[in-house]
Amino acid sequence: MRFFATLLALTPAVLAAPAVSQPQSGANLAAGFYLTQVYANGTLVRTPLDNVANLQGASVISRRTASGNPAATASKLGKRFIDCWGRQLDNAGTDKAVDRWKGYLRTTNLELRSPGDANVYAELINDGVTVYYCINAKNTFGSLSLEDFNYALVQMDGRCRRYEASYFRWDGSAEIVGKASVNDRVCLG
Repeated sequence: MRFFATLLALTPAVLAAPAVSQPQSGANLAAGFYLTQVYANGTLVRTPLDNVANLQGASVISRRTASGNPAATASKLGKRFIDCWGRQLDNAGTDKAVDRWKGYLRTTNLELRSPGDANVYAELINDGVTVYYCINAKNTFGSLSLEDFNYALVQMDGRCRRYEASYFRWDGSAEIVGKASVNDRVCLG
């Protein structure tokens, strides 16, 4: 019984994965999903998620099944902004990160809400590359589906080189899909 009570007492500490505050060399970050917050003073806090299922439990993220996503409709009709950064990324790291994102988005949309004091993004880091979905404004909500993600990738790869650091943003939206080096500062508002 004591073991069970001790386990219950430790559960919040275990569930609250240690945050990684930048600056830190991205090469030292383990591959996987992170929930990252960017504060106005420049502080960047990455919280590793040991399992993609933990995206569901994060305080600013919720999951829902794929259906009727307004961002997908806007992606087909709205203006788009694409920026190419001129830096090549690790090909294998980019492919692995993109594939893991697609695997996650096949069964669910990702809903992401930024708090009032930071921009927020969900990122998949692999081999020094981050592929991310950013809410680039405080107190803002967004939703990413597999259709949105694929559309953003096609737009970036159509204008930029395939493995080039770049991002895609829907006009009038705070939502950004991008790929960059883990040491690049993204989602700064």
